Amino acid sequence: MAALESLLQQAGFTDYEARAYLALCHKSPQTGYEVAKTSRIPRANIYEVLKKLEARGAATRVVHPQVVRYSAVHPETLLQRMKDDFSSMMMEIEGQLDSFVFPQETSHVEQFDGYLNLVGFGKDLLARVENELLLATHPEESIGFRQELEQLNRTKAEVGVLCLHGCSVKCGACQGNFHRDPFARPHHPRLFIAVADRKDLIAAEIDGNDVTGIRTGLRFLVNMAASFVEQSILMSGLFDRMESLDPAFLHKSAAREAWFKDLVKGDSRMFRSLTGRSLSPSETPQPD
Repeated sequence: MAALESLLQQAGFTDYEARAYLALCHKSPQTGYEVAKTSRIPRANIYEVLKKLEARGAATRVVHPQVVRYSAVHPETLLQRMKDDFSSMMMEIEGQLDSFVFPQETSHVEQFDGYLNLVGFGKDLLARVENELLLATHPEESIGFRQELEQLNRTKAEVGVLCLHGCSVKCGACQGNFHRDPFARPHHPRLFIAVADRKDLIAAEIDGNDVTGIRTGLRFLVNMAASFVEQSILMSGLFDRMESLDPAFLHKSAAREAWFKDLVKGDSRMFRSLTGRSLSPSETPQPD
């Protein structure tokens, strides 16, 4: 019951209004005294609360020669009325906001917090993709954007998806041209990067319930993020090629590290980022 009261309050009811309406839903009709008793609302407030429920269209009066009773409007009727009112209000707001001109500002970075904001901004960005989407994500976020990604796959837009979880096979969460990150570290925090048409970027870190992200059209940040995803996809292709020649390549640590040593040309920092360990002095090429 407490959860339902909270939801009604989010929909615009006051605490007393929510409690009184649910009391009437449980039993109708009731006198004002009975509603006050069953809803734990002070008798001094109950008639004002019931008056507001009538104005809201959530309750009606059942007139009797001796006493006035109150009845709940059926939830289906009330919810439809609330939906209609909300839709009308949104249309009015949209009409009023159309009079404002919002410049397409790309010279700043906006920060946001919270998973709901990530989902909302992410869906907005995906809906605006025209030609290309570069996406680096984990399955949890891919599932949340599945509808938008499926819609993109039905268009002519190119969709490149880098699975940061490193799934060995396509699990069905990621949509589009799928690539696995060969350097994946699937534990928290998770990362999310989306670049739309080389113009807009959303990037976020998800650490349990803590989500911090940015969105921007700042060109150098957009290009850096796009380059990261593209280069990771290229590296994924190289690993796939190596594994096609030797199916056990990814599981042969010695062979893999030898290939990395040759790849990074003695750069210990790069080697550490790929393998998790530093090159020893004996492994570092000495200058001639």
